Amino acid sequence: MVKNMMQRFLGIVSLVSTLGLACSGDDGTPTDPPPEVQPAISVGDQTVAEGNTVLFGISLDQSTTHAVTFTFSTANGTALAGSDYYAASGSDTIAAGQISTTVLVPTIDDLDVETAETFTLILNSVTGASVANSTATATINDNDISGVRYSTQVQPLLRTSCAKLGFCHGGSLPGGGVFLDTTASYDNVISATGSIITGGLVVIPGNSAASTLYTQTTDDYSPAISRMPKGFPALSPAQQQLIRDWIDQGAQDN
Repeated sequence: MVKNMMQRFLGIVSLVSTLGLACSGDDGTPTDPPPEVQPAISVGDQTVAEGNTVLFGISLDQSTTHAVTFTFSTANGTALAGSDYYAASGSDTIAAGQISTTVLVPTIDDLDVETAETFTLILNSVTGASVANSTATATINDNDISGVRYSTQVQPLLRTSCAKLGFCHGGSLPGGGVFLDTTASYDNVISATGSIITGGLVVIPGNSAASTLYTQTTDDYSPAISRMPKGFPALSPAQQQLIRDWIDQGAQDN
């Protein structure tokens, strides 16, 4: 009988242990296992070039057995939604066992020469984690060329690419009626007209989109056979941007 009673006692002890009801209190009452320590969530600052997408990293300082959820939204700084970046808001989840996710915010590539601009991403309504850092700053660096000079940047390009041969835009029979002369002097360039093509000035200061000096030298000009310089390699993207920026900055004689 003693043997049977001992076996029953050991069985009860085993059941209590399996159910996690081990008694550790001074009064012998069962105690619950310690609660899981919550992770801390944070978001980091980012810097991108204008036109690229900001990848905000949202991270936990440790993994957890439960999901962490949060909402997010952007807020203007010196950068403005709609002109410098696309406003974003919504919700996201870091799944159990994971420690990070990413919120994407595209920026806008404009034609303005400007200093670096900033906006913020804010985390709200966090569940399943404490908050270590709920706000991050995105810095957008301008990609436009500042202060393009005609005499040292634009003029040499026009001389070598547009007015280098008599049958192009120099000599006595300038192509398309656009007379740049072999010297590509500022006065000749700024007063040049495209009588056969547009009948107007080829440079509209402050408006590259209406200036054929720029539009007809871009890679996407159609028909491609008419893209300038005709019969020669296209201007590089950097050279195209140089002409665009010079015009948009007012086509200065500098």
